[in-house]
Amino acid sequence: MSEKKWYTEEADGATTGPFSFEELSGLVEKGEIDAETLVGMQGQAKRPFSEVEKLTAQNIDYPSPIPREKDAAHRLHRQKRGENTPRPWRRFLARMFDYTLYGFVLGILFALFDISLAPQYWGIIGIGLIFLWTFIEAGFLSACGKTPGKALLRLKVLKKDGTNLSYLDAINRSFSVWWLGLGAAIYPISIVTMIVACTKLSNLGETTWDVKGGYEVKGKKIGVLRILVTILFFVILLGLASGGNSN
Repeated sequence: MSEKKWYTEEADGATTGPFSFEELSGLVEKGEIDAETLVGMQGQAKRPFSEVEKLTAQNIDYPSPIPREKDAAHRLHRQKRGENTPRPWRRFLARMFDYTLYGFVLGILFALFDISLAPQYWGIIGIGLIFLWTFIEAGFLSACGKTPGKALLRLKVLKKDGTNLSYLDAINRSFSVWWLGLGAAIYPISIVTMIVACTKLSNLGETTWDVKGGYEVKGKKIGVLRILVTILFFVILLGLASGGNSN
């Protein structure tokens, strides 16, 4: 006898089982259920018994159980992909571009004003400077919906109605990214929070802060030139940083 893994669903939504497939066939013969009775595996959308019987007769495997919530989330994610929802790597590169450019500008300012920082304070100062970026980023987002990195990779943060965020909205979003996405830039907490955020974005197409605020990150198609410019930017700055450390 086959494994007992089938359930019937009543009109009121109640389920009974588990049954083996042979037991379900026996219930039909006894008149306790009919060909239109909904049956399925636990956690699986139910089908009329006649459809399941036909699949079984043709040796077609019934789909393995998938939680409805997860299945619905992936369907929503696939729909959003049709709207050119930017993939996580584009959003990550845009943010790293912003941080790198921000650090480069700060480096120039520190050099111009002859500001030197003791190595033992670099970690604390770095955390503070990343936090300061949240206010600068909010200014960019409220003014035009994008930062330099997002502009390069053709990303834009908007409200659901297509308008730009207010400065207060942008501050709340940037703070949430800093706290939930970057773990306040505290290593190794930041590694964990970035992995969690990336996983959620990959699976559902949205981040916690965008769902909470009702925002959308829209992306347009990018060409090879923009990708090359982005790579070249990081290569040049890496070269400058290496040259500075060797002196």
